[in-house]
Amino acid sequence: MNVPINTHVERQQILIDEDVACPDELLTPPVFNYSRSPQWASTAETAFQVFKVVSEKADNCIPVGFGNVPWVESEEVEPDTTKTIHSSNRLGSPQEIAMHCEHWRFHGPQHNHWAPGVFTRMAIASCASLVLQWGTVGGAVIAAYFTPTTGIGCRSLSYLLYGGMSTFIWIILMISSLLAHYSADRSYQDAVFLPAHVARSLSDWLRRIGKLLAFINSIWVIALCALQYSNIYDTCYCDSSVIGRGDGAYNVIIESAAQIAQTEAAWLGTVVFAITTASLFLGLMSLLSDNLP
Repeated sequence: MNVPINTHVERQQILIDEDVACPDELLTPPVFNYSRSPQWASTAETAFQVFKVVSEKADNCIPVGFGNVPWVESEEVEPDTTKTIHSSNRLGSPQEIAMHCEHWRFHGPQHNHWAPGVFTRMAIASCASLVLQWGTVGGAVIAAYFTPTTGIGCRSLSYLLYGGMSTFIWIILMISSLLAHYSADRSYQDAVFLPAHVARSLSDWLRRIGKLLAFINSIWVIALCALQYSNIYDTCYCDSSVIGRGDGAYNVIIESAAQIAQTEAAWLGTVVFAITTASLFLGLMSLLSDNLP
């Protein structure tokens, strides 16, 4: 692909502006990546369109500078280059380069907050993440459920609460991100069914609630690990699965051969289930990743 060597394109042409739709976009920890998905996709689409139109202009022998004369295909390129980049495609002022790269805006698709295919990619990523989470957390729930005394007890309910809360947090944070970009998109500013200011307020509230719940959930999962090594889960209440069995709860003192076989099968099955889920997730990520040779 023939592109100008000059890279003095103005900052606002490709990079994300600090006037973001959601304040979490400016926070660098990976936990805030949820807020950057639409903007990243939009920025990538902008970069793609810029390089596409520049490459097309280079193929059509259109120089960067306004005063430069178009070249012909038969002209030789500079001997010290490994790519077929003509010298006329190297020269130009920052303003000329900006115009050369920005020309796609007037002849191509209009730049907005929703890049083509962004919702499909978000759906695939979300499904893959949910499968990974419930393949591991769900395995822990199943293992605790089928360990005598079987049923919903302190351990299985703890895992279930953590997984359910994580999924709920993901849902409201994703909705918050979409509403934030919806309110920032000028084409929806005067929408009747959901005004921009309503969407913005709802996005802010969902973002605050989601991060508060995420903080609580992180403390809960740490406490859950600590409870595993304490006597809390070894009390009669927890060991007899009162939460799930109610008045019919009982405590197993000596396991029978059938109970031992059931427990071993459940634990082996959940380990295989978790490993398979993680392997499929890694395989999917490998297939979807664009790796340069």
